[in-house]
Amino acid sequence: MEQRVSPMIPGVLPIPAISDLGQADSRRGSRIRIRGRMLFAVLGVKLALLLIAMLWAPTTERGLYTTYAPAWNTEQVPEFLLRFGCMDVSQYLGLASGGYHAGDPACAFYPAWPFLLGVLRIPHSAASPVLAAAIAAILSGLAGVRLHSWVAQKWGTSQAHAVLLVLCLHPSSIFYWLGFSESLFLFLVVLFLTTCESENRFHVALAALACLLLPLTRAVGSFVILVPLMWLFTGRHGTRIQAATYIAAVLTGCAIYLMLFQRVAGNPFEGIEAQSKFANQPSLLHLADPATFVHRLFHIDDLHSPTGSFLDRFMFLTGLGLLVPLARVRLDWVPWAAAMLLIPAFTNWFLSTSRFTSTNLPLLLAAAAIAPRLPRPWLWVVTVDALLIQGWLWSRYFSFDWAS
Repeated sequence: MEQRVSPMIPGVLPIPAISDLGQADSRRGSRIRIRGRMLFAVLGVKLALLLIAMLWAPTTERGLYTTYAPAWNTEQVPEFLLRFGCMDVSQYLGLASGGYHAGDPACAFYPAWPFLLGVLRIPHSAASPVLAAAIAAILSGLAGVRLHSWVAQKWGTSQAHAVLLVLCLHPSSIFYWLGFSESLFLFLVVLFLTTCESENRFHVALAALACLLLPLTRAVGSFVILVPLMWLFTGRHGTRIQAATYIAAVLTGCAIYLMLFQRVAGNPFEGIEAQSKFANQPSLLHLADPATFVHRLFHIDDLHSPTGSFLDRFMFLTGLGLLVPLARVRLDWVPWAAAMLLIPAFTNWFLSTSRFTSTNLPLLLAAAAIAPRLPRPWLWVVTVDALLIQGWLWSRYFSFDWAS
């Protein structure tokens, strides 16, 4: 019988383990045991959908990649492989080869992922977009293995399978296998989450390293500071030094980001200001305009488009609903998860909200707790629908159409 350990928060009544969520709703039926073969089947279907979409997609004019990211030399890349370099991937490869420059809209992209691609000399290869996708797949695979081991140790193997199933079925999990920054961010979040509470000094160092790099990987990376701040607020015994260490690491990462742009562009806020050059014009000032936020929430013009996506709004509302069961499991994760969900939705007017939720690990853990409680037919319906949506997004991406 699998052993489960219920997490505890000092000063708060004992709360249920992740796998105990939904216990009160036992009228729904017995708990489904998620097995490994289901995971392998889902992964196999995802791979098949990727290959079909890649082979089916029409050829995109090479000049479009040059226009989108002129710093990336596409002449050496075979036309068939070039389709892996659509959208943000071309920007990352351009930054990895040519660096940041004042006035360049690409300054809006965070430096950790292009830095890694540059160190590995990925942009100089004829297969650069495929190699970037391979690095992303390796990082997401390592994150999945580490997360599965951690969840299995705390809550049982079946629950660990459920967590990976949710990760695989998320619509924007297609970006785990492309040269986007999602995989690196997910890897760092998993590294932090699985080591931050350990008293082992090596684990503390790994968690601090993750805290340092997260603000350099994506804008929402700095929100991880809310976890150690919650520890200080709730008075978790024996974690004050660790909390201070993690807070210092996050602030150091933010300082490095500002110093980097001060050096390469002469303006520490160049990266932040560059975001205003994109269609949605993200801004923190949107937080003071809840009326427009509500209006944008119901302004839907397509199943998936940059500014009026039904998919983005559906994933936002789903994430909002998952905050409640998350609070029953780990109250100290709620501010972190809420910030990663709400602030991007506000500041970006829901642009790419689905992608943001794909790396919101606390919410994904809450979803994984609920998934085995679904009636078996509903679980299969959700699985099939999620895979069909992913196949559709694959085809859009390889056609250089909006998939983010």
